[in-house]
Amino acid sequence: MKKTVAGVLFIGATLFGADYTNMSLDDLSLQKGSIPEADREAFKSSMQTKVNALTPDERDNMKKENGMNEQSIKRQNGQKQQSGKGKKQTLY
Repeated sequence: MKKTVAGVLFIGATLFGADYTNMSLDDLSLQKGSIPEADREAFKSSMQTKVNALTPDERDNMKKENGMNEQSIKRQNGQKQQSGKGKKQTLY
């Protein structure tokens, strides 16, 4: 059902231009990767506005749902990754 709705939205957006500001974050996420180049700046702006309006907990939950692991989330939130041994050496 979500794919059908996303498909209809995508077709409508392609034919008539898109007003991404009225779409929910879920709708925007479904369209990610299929936005026409002419609409990418508007899409990016709307996506950033919606993500920035989330609470930190909501943002972390969204990242987890999108497949990010705990270390990636911490790095994006500006926390340094703690490691006991430092950098790995590459042997040739």
